[in-house]
Parts: sequence; C-alpha cells; structure tokens
Amino acid sequence: MRQEFGDSLIEDLPLNAFAVASNLSTHEVVVQRRGLCWRAVRASAAIPAALPPLVTESGEVLIDGAIMDNVPVSQMRRLKSGPNIAVILSPEDDWRISRRHDSLPSRRRLAGELALRRHDGAISPRSSRSSAAP
Repeated sequence: MRQEFGDSLIEDLPLNAFAVASNLSTHEVVVQRRGLCWRAVRASAAIPAALPPLVTESGEVLIDGAIMDNVPVSQMRRLKSGPNIAVILSPEDDWRISRRHDSLPSRRRLAGELALRRHDGAISPRSSRSSAAP
C-alpha cells in the first residue's frame, strides 16, 4: 500500500473521498477524511481472518469498516448534501457449505487451492444461477 499510494493524502485527492474503518479499541466507526491514503485503505481493507488489523500510533486497532457499517450511507450524508449512490456487491440468495466443518481443508490448503483455482464445488451459492457457466 505504501508503494502504491506513497505520501498522498486523502484531503489532496481530486474527488471528495473517505474511508471507513471499525475501531476495535473504542467500538466505534472511524471515518478517515485526512491523512495518508495508504493507512486509510489499509485499515479499511483489514478483513478479519484474512488481513491483520492496522494498529495506530496510539495503539488503537482498526479493521474493515464493514464490520460495523457495511454500507456507510449515513457517513456520506453527513459529508455532503444531495443524492448518494451506493453499490452493494452481495448475492441475492444465501449460500451454504455442503461439508461438515471438521472436513473442511486447512487455511493453508484452502489458500493454495484458491490461488490455483482448484476446488471440488463443495462451496457454492444456493441458487439456480450458480449452475450457469461463467
């Protein structure tokens, strides 16, 4: 993230931007509108069990903002007037795992299989659309 964003600041971006993180230390939603872009993106992208949290200089622990506010429309409304457009990328149908928990692969094996795009189809959406070819 540091290489990608360098020393760019959120407040200097050409568009009004913000990032949302969940503060596990204070149990609050954190709206980041100032500061280093890489730190804001890093905190907002710290998905539990996938990426480690961002620890601030004061020792607070920040993770993905979706943990506390999945679609931060209320934050957008506080920052600007007028219409806000939100895109929610989630399936319409729920999904289930067809295996018992104790038969699931280890994290290491699963990561390897995902990286190599190998799977046996045990994890799939419960929808007729899931059987369609990609």
